[in-house]
Amino acid sequence: MNNKTKIISNSLWQICFSILRAAIGMTCTAFIARSLGVEKYGSLQFIITVYFFLQLVEFSCHHSVVKKMLLEKKYKHELVLGSSFLLSLIMLTFFFVLFSLFFFFYFDSSQMVFALILCLLGVFARCFNPISWYFDSMLMSKKTSSSQFIGNLISNIARVFVVSVSKSLVAQALLYSSQFFVTAIIYIKQYQKFKNIFSWRGNRAIMLKILSDSLPLCLAAAVSVIFLKIYIIMLERILGPKDVGLYGVAVKLSEPWFMLAGALITSFFPGVIMAKSRSLRLYRYKLE
Repeated sequence: MNNKTKIISNSLWQICFSILRAAIGMTCTAFIARSLGVEKYGSLQFIITVYFFLQLVEFSCHHSVVKKMLLEKKYKHELVLGSSFLLSLIMLTFFFVLFSLFFFFYFDSSQMVFALILCLLGVFARCFNPISWYFDSMLMSKKTSSSQFIGNLISNIARVFVVSVSKSLVAQALLYSSQFFVTAIIYIKQYQKFKNIFSWRGNRAIMLKILSDSLPLCLAAAVSVIFLKIYIIMLERILGPKDVGLYGVAVKLSEPWFMLAGALITSFFPGVIMAKSRSLRLYRYKLE
Protein backbone atom coordinates (compact mmCIF):
# COMPACT_ATOMS: atom_id res chain seq x y z
CA MET A 1 0.00 0.00 0.00
CA ASN A 2 1.55 3.34 -1.08
CA ASN A 3 1.57 6.48 1.12
CA LYS A 4 -1.30 8.17 -0.73
CA THR A 5 -3.55 5.13 -0.21
CA LYS A 6 -2.50 4.94 3.46
CA ILE A 7 -3.34 8.61 3.98
CA ILE A 8 -6.80 8.22 2.40
CA SER A 9 -7.44 5.04 4.42
CA ASN A 10 -6.27 6.76 7.62
CA SER A 11 -8.52 9.76 6.99
CA LEU A 12 -11.57 7.58 6.34
CA TRP A 13 -11.03 5.53 9.51
CA GLN A 14 -10.60 8.68 11.61
CA ILE A 15 -13.63 10.42 10.09
CA CYS A 16 -15.86 7.34 10.51
CA PHE A 17 -14.88 6.90 14.15
CA SER A 18 -15.29 10.65 14.77
CA ILE A 19 -18.83 10.60 13.38
CA LEU A 20 -19.71 7.52 15.45
CA ARG A 21 -18.26 9.08 18.62
CA ALA A 22 -20.19 12.30 17.97
CA ALA A 23 -23.48 10.45 17.42
CA ILE A 24 -23.06 8.32 20.55
CA GLY A 25 -21.88 11.33 22.56
CA MET A 26 -24.89 13.49 21.61
CA THR A 27 -27.38 10.68 22.30
CA CYS A 28 -25.87 9.89 25.70
CA THR A 29 -25.52 13.58 26.59
CA ALA A 30 -29.25 14.13 25.95
CA PHE A 31 -30.16 11.18 28.21
CA ILE A 32 -27.72 12.15 30.99
CA ALA A 33 -28.78 15.81 30.92
CA ARG A 34 -32.47 14.86 31.13
CA SER A 35 -31.82 12.41 33.99
CA LEU A 36 -29.53 14.65 36.06
CA GLY A 37 -31.59 17.79 35.60
CA VAL A 38 -30.38 21.11 34.21
CA GLU A 39 -28.61 22.35 37.36
CA LYS A 40 -26.69 19.14 38.14
CA TYR A 41 -25.76 18.70 34.49
CA GLY A 42 -24.51 22.29 34.49
CA SER A 43 -22.25 21.51 37.47
CA LEU A 44 -20.93 18.45 35.61
CA GLN A 45 -20.23 20.55 32.51
CA PHE A 46 -18.31 23.06 34.63
CA ILE A 47 -16.17 20.23 36.09
CA ILE A 48 -15.48 18.81 32.60
CA THR A 49 -14.49 22.30 31.40
CA VAL A 50 -11.95 22.58 34.23
CA TYR A 51 -10.60 19.21 33.07
CA PHE A 52 -10.14 20.64 29.55
CA PHE A 53 -8.14 23.55 30.98
CA LEU A 54 -5.87 21.17 32.90
CA GLN A 55 -5.53 19.09 29.73
CA LEU A 56 -3.89 22.15 28.15
CA VAL A 57 -0.76 21.33 30.17
CA GLU A 58 -0.37 18.24 27.96
CA PHE A 59 0.46 20.56 25.05
CA SER A 60 3.78 21.36 26.77
CA CYS A 61 4.65 18.02 25.14
CA HIS A 62 2.93 18.80 21.84
CA HIS A 63 1.91 15.90 19.60
CA SER A 64 3.17 17.64 16.43
CA VAL A 65 6.66 18.04 17.90
CA VAL A 66 6.80 14.41 19.07
CA LYS A 67 5.50 13.08 15.72
CA LYS A 68 8.09 15.17 13.90
CA MET A 69 10.87 13.68 16.05
CA LEU A 70 9.54 10.17 15.42
CA LEU A 71 9.42 10.74 11.65
CA GLU A 72 12.89 12.30 11.45
CA LYS A 73 14.34 9.30 13.33
CA LYS A 74 17.25 11.29 14.81
CA TYR A 75 16.58 9.59 18.13
CA LYS A 76 15.43 6.07 18.97
CA HIS A 77 11.66 6.02 19.23
CA GLU A 78 11.92 4.46 22.74
CA LEU A 79 13.80 7.58 23.90
CA VAL A 80 11.28 9.95 22.28
CA LEU A 81 8.26 8.14 23.72
CA GLY A 82 9.86 7.69 27.16
CA SER A 83 10.86 11.37 27.34
CA SER A 84 7.37 12.46 26.20
CA PHE A 85 5.77 10.25 28.86
CA LEU A 86 7.98 11.61 31.66
CA LEU A 87 7.58 15.24 30.59
CA SER A 88 3.77 14.89 30.48
CA LEU A 89 3.73 13.14 33.86
CA ILE A 90 5.85 15.82 35.57
CA MET A 91 3.92 18.76 34.11
CA LEU A 92 0.47 17.24 34.72
CA THR A 93 1.30 16.25 38.32
CA PHE A 94 2.46 19.79 39.13
CA PHE A 95 -0.61 21.48 37.64
CA PHE A 96 -2.99 18.82 39.00
CA VAL A 97 -1.89 19.78 42.53
CA LEU A 98 -2.30 23.51 41.73
CA PHE A 99 -5.79 23.05 40.25
CA SER A 100 -6.91 20.82 43.14
CA LEU A 101 -5.76 23.35 45.75
CA PHE A 102 -7.36 26.27 43.91
CA PHE A 103 -10.76 24.61 43.50
CA PHE A 104 -10.66 23.28 47.07
CA PHE A 105 -11.09 26.91 48.16
CA TYR A 106 -13.24 27.88 45.14
CA PHE A 107 -16.13 25.46 45.85
CA ASP A 108 -18.27 25.56 48.98
CA SER A 109 -19.50 22.02 48.37
CA SER A 110 -17.19 19.12 49.31
CA GLN A 111 -19.09 16.97 46.78
CA MET A 112 -18.08 19.32 43.96
CA VAL A 113 -14.42 19.25 45.09
CA PHE A 114 -14.41 15.43 45.23
CA ALA A 115 -16.13 15.15 41.83
CA LEU A 116 -13.65 17.61 40.30
CA ILE A 117 -10.59 15.74 41.62
CA LEU A 118 -11.93 12.41 40.32
CA CYS A 119 -12.54 13.97 36.90
CA LEU A 120 -9.09 15.60 36.80
CA LEU A 121 -7.42 12.24 37.52
CA GLY A 122 -8.22 11.33 33.91
CA VAL A 123 -5.35 13.54 32.70
CA PHE A 124 -2.79 11.05 34.02
CA ALA A 125 -4.04 8.45 31.54
CA ARG A 126 -3.12 10.93 28.81
CA CYS A 127 0.56 10.45 29.66
CA PHE A 128 0.28 7.35 27.43
CA ASN A 129 -0.87 9.42 24.43
CA PRO A 130 2.64 9.24 22.89
CA ILE A 131 1.68 5.69 21.87
CA SER A 132 -1.12 7.10 19.70
CA TRP A 133 1.31 9.64 18.21
CA TYR A 134 3.65 6.77 17.35
CA PHE A 135 0.82 4.98 15.52
CA ASP A 136 -0.18 8.21 13.73
CA SER A 137 3.41 8.78 12.57
CA MET A 138 3.41 5.23 11.16
CA LEU A 139 0.10 5.93 9.34
CA MET A 140 -1.67 3.41 11.59
CA SER A 141 -4.41 5.74 12.84
CA LYS A 142 -6.99 2.95 12.76
CA LYS A 143 -5.47 1.68 16.04
CA THR A 144 -5.63 5.16 17.60
CA SER A 145 -9.19 5.88 16.45
CA SER A 146 -10.55 2.47 17.45
CA SER A 147 -8.95 2.75 20.92
CA GLN A 148 -10.50 6.18 21.50
CA PHE A 149 -13.86 4.98 20.22
CA ILE A 150 -13.93 1.91 22.49
CA GLY A 151 -12.91 3.97 25.54
CA ASN A 152 -15.56 6.58 24.77
CA LEU A 153 -18.25 3.94 24.10
CA ILE A 154 -17.61 2.02 27.35
CA SER A 155 -17.60 5.25 29.36
CA ASN A 156 -20.87 6.51 27.79
CA ILE A 157 -22.66 3.18 28.27
CA ALA A 158 -21.54 3.09 31.93
CA ARG A 159 -22.64 6.70 32.47
CA VAL A 160 -26.10 6.06 31.00
CA PHE A 161 -26.53 2.90 33.09
CA VAL A 162 -25.40 4.59 36.33
CA VAL A 163 -27.48 7.75 35.83
CA SER A 164 -30.61 5.61 35.40
CA VAL A 165 -29.92 4.18 38.89
CA SER A 166 -28.30 7.11 40.71
CA LYS A 167 -28.14 10.86 40.06
CA SER A 168 -24.68 11.09 41.65
CA LEU A 169 -22.47 13.86 40.30
CA VAL A 170 -19.38 12.11 41.73
CA ALA A 171 -20.17 8.90 39.81
CA GLN A 172 -20.59 10.82 36.55
CA ALA A 173 -17.28 12.64 37.03
CA LEU A 174 -15.48 9.36 37.77
CA LEU A 175 -17.01 7.59 34.76
CA TYR A 176 -16.14 10.53 32.49
CA SER A 177 -12.45 10.26 33.43
CA SER A 178 -12.57 6.45 33.14
CA GLN A 179 -12.72 6.65 29.32
CA PHE A 180 -9.15 7.95 29.23
CA PHE A 181 -7.87 5.07 31.36
CA VAL A 182 -9.69 2.50 29.20
CA THR A 183 -8.20 4.11 26.07
CA ALA A 184 -4.71 4.12 27.65
CA ILE A 185 -4.97 0.40 28.50
CA ILE A 186 -5.95 -0.39 24.89
CA TYR A 187 -3.06 1.77 23.60
CA ILE A 188 -0.62 -0.19 25.76
CA LYS A 189 -2.00 -3.58 24.67
CA GLN A 190 -1.77 -2.61 20.99
CA TYR A 191 1.74 -1.18 21.39
CA GLN A 192 2.93 -4.32 23.17
CA LYS A 193 2.17 -6.33 20.01
CA PHE A 194 4.89 -4.36 18.16
CA LYS A 195 7.27 -3.06 20.83
CA ASN A 196 7.94 -3.33 24.56
CA ILE A 197 6.75 -0.38 26.63
CA PHE A 198 9.32 -1.25 29.33
CA SER A 199 12.08 -0.35 26.86
CA TRP A 200 11.10 3.34 27.11
CA ARG A 201 13.80 5.57 28.57
CA GLY A 202 13.69 9.23 29.49
CA ASN A 203 16.36 11.62 28.27
CA ARG A 204 16.81 15.07 29.81
CA ALA A 205 18.09 16.69 26.59
CA ILE A 206 15.17 15.32 24.54
CA MET A 207 12.66 16.41 27.22
CA LEU A 208 14.03 19.97 27.16
CA LYS A 209 13.97 20.02 23.35
CA ILE A 210 10.34 18.82 23.27
CA LEU A 211 9.40 21.42 25.88
CA SER A 212 11.14 24.33 24.11
CA ASP A 213 9.73 23.37 20.67
CA SER A 214 6.25 22.86 22.12
CA LEU A 215 5.88 26.17 23.97
CA PRO A 216 4.74 28.30 20.95
CA LEU A 217 2.29 25.55 19.93
CA CYS A 218 1.15 25.23 23.55
CA LEU A 219 0.28 28.94 23.62
CA ALA A 220 -1.66 28.61 20.34
CA ALA A 221 -3.55 25.58 21.71
CA ALA A 222 -4.28 27.46 24.95
CA VAL A 223 -5.83 30.37 23.06
CA SER A 224 -7.93 27.93 21.00
CA VAL A 225 -9.26 26.01 24.03
CA ILE A 226 -9.92 29.22 25.99
CA PHE A 227 -11.88 30.55 23.02
CA LEU A 228 -13.99 27.37 22.90
CA LYS A 229 -14.48 26.79 26.63
CA ILE A 230 -14.31 30.13 28.46
CA TYR A 231 -18.07 30.67 28.03
CA ILE A 232 -18.76 27.82 30.47
CA ILE A 233 -16.66 29.49 33.18
CA MET A 234 -18.26 32.89 32.49
CA LEU A 235 -21.81 31.50 32.58
CA GLU A 236 -21.18 29.64 35.84
CA ARG A 237 -19.81 32.78 37.50
CA ILE A 238 -22.46 35.19 36.15
CA LEU A 239 -25.67 33.14 35.92
CA GLY A 240 -25.08 29.78 37.64
CA PRO A 241 -25.10 26.02 36.90
CA LYS A 242 -28.60 25.97 35.38
CA ASP A 243 -27.60 28.18 32.43
CA VAL A 244 -24.36 26.23 32.04
CA GLY A 245 -26.46 23.06 31.66
CA LEU A 246 -28.62 24.58 28.92
CA TYR A 247 -25.59 25.94 27.07
CA GLY A 248 -23.68 22.64 27.50
CA VAL A 249 -26.39 20.62 25.75
CA ALA A 250 -26.77 23.12 22.89
CA VAL A 251 -23.04 23.41 22.17
CA LYS A 252 -22.73 19.62 21.73
CA LEU A 253 -24.25 20.08 18.26
CA SER A 254 -21.31 22.18 17.04
CA GLU A 255 -18.31 20.59 18.81
CA PRO A 256 -18.11 17.28 16.83
CA TRP A 257 -17.30 19.08 13.56
CA PHE A 258 -13.86 20.01 14.89
CA MET A 259 -13.03 16.29 14.96
CA LEU A 260 -13.35 16.01 11.18
CA ALA A 261 -10.70 18.65 10.55
CA GLY A 262 -8.50 17.05 13.22
CA ALA A 263 -8.82 13.65 11.53
CA LEU A 264 -7.61 15.05 8.19
CA ILE A 265 -4.70 16.93 9.79
CA THR A 266 -3.57 13.82 11.70
CA SER A 267 -3.53 11.73 8.51
CA PHE A 268 -1.75 14.25 6.27
CA PHE A 269 0.84 15.46 8.82
CA PRO A 270 3.33 12.52 8.43
CA GLY A 271 3.33 12.95 4.63
CA VAL A 272 4.12 16.66 4.93
CA ILE A 273 7.02 16.05 7.33
CA MET A 274 8.49 13.23 5.21
CA ALA A 275 8.29 15.46 2.12
CA LYS A 276 10.54 18.04 3.82
CA SER A 277 13.36 15.49 4.14
CA ARG A 278 13.23 14.86 0.36
CA SER A 279 12.70 18.30 -1.16
CA LEU A 280 11.80 21.80 0.04
CA ARG A 281 9.74 22.35 -3.10
CA LEU A 282 7.77 19.13 -2.49
CA TYR A 283 7.28 20.16 1.17
CA ARG A 284 5.76 23.51 0.13
CA TYR A 285 3.54 21.76 -2.39
CA LYS A 286 2.30 19.34 0.30
CA LEU A 287 1.59 22.23 2.68
CA GLU A 288 -0.49 23.97 0.02
